[in-house]
Parts: sequence; structure tokens; C-alpha cells
Amino acid sequence: MDGLIPLVTASRTGDAEAYRRPVRRLEEMVFGCVSQFGGRSLAEDATQKSLVEAFAHIAYASARLTRLAQASNCRTRNRLF
Repeated sequence: MDGLIPLVTASRTGDAEAYRRPVRRLEEMVFGCVSQFGGRSLAEDATQKSLVEAFAHIAYASARLTRLAQASNCRTRNRLF
């Protein structure tokens, strides 16, 4: 899943292709797993919900890591001056 986080981050800025690419990569895998537990309709709903939740968590983690890196950089600069 190399490059997934940059694609999710780009999708947050409105880049539709950046959103479609990881969805296509993950959709079949997730659908295959959840379809074992119910019919097609249930599997489609579960796949969509899973992908939406995964993207939300990735976006949150990406934003959190960016804030942590910025804070660390500021502390380092303050110690130097």
C-alpha cells in the first residue's frame, strides 16, 4: 500500500483521482473479505463504511503527525536561539 497516505491527503484537497486510486486498490480486497459474511448488498454497504472510516482515520493520523512534526521543529529552533 505504498503511497496511500499521500493519495488520501491529496484527496482531501479535492483531487478526485487521488481518491479513486486507493479506493479501487482497496475495494476488491475489503469486499472479498466482508462478502463471506452476508449477501452482496450487505457486503457493498460494509465495504463502503469500512473505506470511509479508514480514510477518516488516515486523514486524522496524517494531520496529527504533521502537527507533531511542526511542534518538534519549533522546539528545536527555540533551543538553537
